[in-house]
Amino acid sequence: MPAKNIAIFGGAFDPFHIGHLISITNILNNHCPRIDQVVVMPSGKRLDKEYYLDDASRLGYIKRAIKGYRDDEVVLDDTDLKGDFDGTYSLVEHLRARIYAEVSLYFVIGDDLIEDLPKWRHAEKLRTEVRFLVLPRNRSLVELPDNYEMSLIMAPFKLQISSTQIRELLERDACVQGLIAPLYI
Repeated sequence: MPAKNIAIFGGAFDPFHIGHLISITNILNNHCPRIDQVVVMPSGKRLDKEYYLDDASRLGYIKRAIKGYRDDEVVLDDTDLKGDFDGTYSLVEHLRARIYAEVSLYFVIGDDLIEDLPKWRHAEKLRTEVRFLVLPRNRSLVELPDNYEMSLIMAPFKLQISSTQIRELLERDACVQGLIAPLYI
């Protein structure tokens, strides 16, 4: 049976780490809404970010890390890396037109992005195209805005870790064993 509820889990994934895996597991174990497939989508070029790892390394980490999931429930998609999209809405338009026309499309964000969501390019159009799944990150109480269709992912497994923290460890030549997948190149 083809997937009906698709969650786009995008991010820099610089590097992809155990916190990302826990997020995927929490999304798949969520029941309201029930997600059939998580599409892991590393972000392409961004004006606000300089990457620590190159695209091939980021893809390699993700490929190795998601091998434990069934092929039909977690997939890697490099569309954002290959395209030249003008923000999230442009990417969603592309995905809707070419891949996900007949499904309910959910876009995964951390609760730290809720405040800035109305400032995103084409935010009003975006909110008509996708529903949002909100992952609790650092806040104890998340308030969801009424004007966006959002669901809070219940997160029985939480881990306070970020790619920024891992990059800092790597820069100090500290141990990151168990936090990230072995480099795949």
